[in-house]
Amino acid sequence: MSRLATAFQPSPRDYAQPERAAHPSRRSIGATVLPIFPLNMVLFPDGVLPLRIFEPRYLDLVSRCLREETCFVAALITRGVESGEAEFHTLGTTARIVDWDQGANGILHVQAVGEHIATIRDSAVESNGLYVGEVEISDAREPTPVPMRHHRLAELVSGYLSELKSYSGRAMRPDDAHWLADRLCELLPLSLTQRQTLLEESNALARLDSLHSIIPEAVSA
Repeated sequence: MSRLATAFQPSPRDYAQPERAAHPSRRSIGATVLPIFPLNMVLFPDGVLPLRIFEPRYLDLVSRCLREETCFVAALITRGVESGEAEFHTLGTTARIVDWDQGANGILHVQAVGEHIATIRDSAVESNGLYVGEVEISDAREPTPVPMRHHRLAELVSGYLSELKSYSGRAMRPDDAHWLADRLCELLPLSLTQRQTLLEESNALARLDSLHSIIPEAVSA
């Protein structure tokens, strides 16, 4: 467990459900057909996604994304496994491949980065087992200032990420509530269900308030 995750131990009670009435609906920037990668993890926008690829269907996914300069959708599995048949949530995150390397053992090492929230409207399975879907991609989220009550969280997160190699050279935006909530969702010891619920919540301040409620007062003081 990471040092930050150890510091941010959740309380025994579950976090409070965020208030949903006040936030605007996500704006769509269009629908397209994209490959889908069911995973036992939740990817957030701007999050780093390292992958070890060896299955033919996912080698095809990587080849297609690089050739067509497009992205794929990372979606949390609801039933099944990554290496076989799977059912998955209909809301995930588009991911773009930014680096890859062919290992000596034949395994392809890929690094992707999350981009936009995506809703899978329909899906199918190609002959090689690759999932594809008609996907509606949400517009980039408007930056939302971090309120004063969460400035300590912003300091902790930016300080911790600056020490991580995977975030070296990447832009950090601790003053944006969306970015801060996404990073906290990645770093805190949350369940997959909690992460998915928070991914689906579009109100950045509601997400920060929910996350703050599970962090000990000693850490946030």
